[in-house]
Amino acid sequence: MTKRVIIILLIVLFFIYYMRESEIEFLYIKDFLPQEEFHKVTRLCRGYEPKMKDDELEIVDNRKRYRLARNNYVTNVFSSKHTRDKLKLLQANPSDTPVEYRVYGKGGRMGWHCDDKLYLKRQYEIVYTTENTSDSRTEWIDPITKKLYSLSTEPNSALIVRAQTVLHHVTPITQGERKILKFAYV
Repeated sequence: MTKRVIIILLIVLFFIYYMRESEIEFLYIKDFLPQEEFHKVTRLCRGYEPKMKDDELEIVDNRKRYRLARNNYVTNVFSSKHTRDKLKLLQANPSDTPVEYRVYGKGGRMGWHCDDKLYLKRQYEIVYTTENTSDSRTEWIDPITKKLYSLSTEPNSALIVRAQTVLHHVTPITQGERKILKFAYV
C-alpha cells in the first residue's frame, strides 16, 4: 500500500512540474534580436514577398502571408538559444507550428479575437515586427482589469500574447505597411 501511495504521489508531482506554467498573458519586448541578426532576418523576409499569397482568414483584410520551412534560417533564429533565453520567463519552448511572414498593406487590419489554443500546455503567440511604417496599432483588453491598451509595434520588437486569454486586434492601416513574423512557444 505504501509503495502505491508513493508512486501516485510521484506521478502527481511529475504532472505538477511538467504542467507548471508562466503567469504572463501579454508582454512587449523591444530590441528582441541583436542588430546584425535583425537586419539579416529583415532582408531575408523581403525576399519572401514575391511568393506571398493573400490571407483568406475572415477577420483579416489586406494581409499577405508566407509560411516558412522548418529548416529555414529565419525559423531557426526563433528557436535559437538567444531567442529561448529572451523568452525563458514564459517557461515554454518553440512549438512545431510553422513560422509565418505576414505583410499588412493599406487597409490591412485584423479584427478582435483571442488566439486559438492548439496545445494542452499554455501557448504563446509571438509577433515579431520586422518593419512598421504604418499608422496601425495593436490594441488589447487586459483580462483582469478589462482596461484597453494600445501600442504601435516597433521594428525588432516581439509582442507576446497567451492564446485563448487576451482579446486583441490590429487597427486598419491608412498609410504605410506593417511586416511581421508570427511564431508560437508552448
